[in-house]
Amino acid sequence: MFNFIVAALGLYCIVEGIIAKGKLFDFEKVSVTAIPRLKKITRFCLIVSGLLVTPVGVLALLEIIKETSALYIIPCVIAVLMYIAIPLLKLICEDPKKREKPMMTPEERRAAREAQEAAEAGDETADAEKSEFPPQSDITKDDGSASKRFYD
Repeated sequence: MFNFIVAALGLYCIVEGIIAKGKLFDFEKVSVTAIPRLKKITRFCLIVSGLLVTPVGVLALLEIIKETSALYIIPCVIAVLMYIAIPLLKLICEDPKKREKPMMTPEERRAAREAQEAAEAGDETADAEKSEFPPQSDITKDDGSASKRFYD
């Protein structure tokens, strides 16, 4: 079963490398000058890792090689390292101007939390006014319905 997954992942890497679409090819934060080079490197890594893993998975599926042999382990380790290298390269080529908003100061965090709590408190009162059920404070009063029978 695991060999089938290895072979399928290898085919997926090959297809993703050829099509060049997906989350690995999302270069929003990368500088514009590095995008073509990074796209070529990403495609290369995906295709090579797919070409390494697919035949190994198929050969292990056909029981020609064992999962414990070096012929199986070394290509899988190389493919995993190449697959891990892609996000690291994206991180290295990241443009500082395109990074997400900077971290908030403690005062800004406190103000944002207070604004969110105020908005949530306002939502609860608006929901209670629209509801056909009485607010929580009126529910605690005994209306005598507990002593009535549901059936007669």
